[in-house]
Amino acid sequence: MTENETTRQTEQPLQDWRLNGASSREARGIVDTMLDQMDVSPSYQRGDVWSMDQRIALVKSWLMGVPIPALILNNRDNPEWAATEGPVYGDGVHAETFQPIWALVDGKQRLETARLWFAGALAVPASWFDPEWIKYPCVTEDGLYVTHEGLTLAARRHIGHRFAFPVIEAKLPSLRAEAELYLLVNGGGTAQTEADMSNAARVAAEGK
Repeated sequence: MTENETTRQTEQPLQDWRLNGASSREARGIVDTMLDQMDVSPSYQRGDVWSMDQRIALVKSWLMGVPIPALILNNRDNPEWAATEGPVYGDGVHAETFQPIWALVDGKQRLETARLWFAGALAVPASWFDPEWIKYPCVTEDGLYVTHEGLTLAARRHIGHRFAFPVIEAKLPSLRAEAELYLLVNGGGTAQTEADMSNAARVAAEGK
């Protein structure tokens, strides 16, 4: 190794973080009940980077039953976190720093998209729905679109359970551990290039 390279060696054997298996939770429930108790922008997270096309594509995936990647949450209300970062007490916030007890380690763009959808701030093509489900469409350059609020009550109830996230919970001991998990989840594999995505889009459009 050169002088500037870092080692992969650790001082101690790797700790088993024992993340639990994914459980399915309705996206509306997470938006309504957990956001106030969740740090969605810890210091290792990136900002809001999804385009509108990407957010609309997530709604399309929900409607078509396409698997959605899991949200990964860290429950900071645990003894190891208290020993490293300080204790967490009631009302969902840290007693001294008033920071939320849950951290969104991965899935910020997906959760923000869900929040926008249920707030009526995201519109998708009305043609994706049964015409009887459309109550208040909006006119765009791409034809009629509709928000969550523009659907009938029956439609909102019908699709509510389909807008769900797999959720994986951890009890990591520190902010550094959260950042390491973020790196492991997002650093594997090779990012799709623009050429890769353009080729897939061509096949989706032409079938060859």
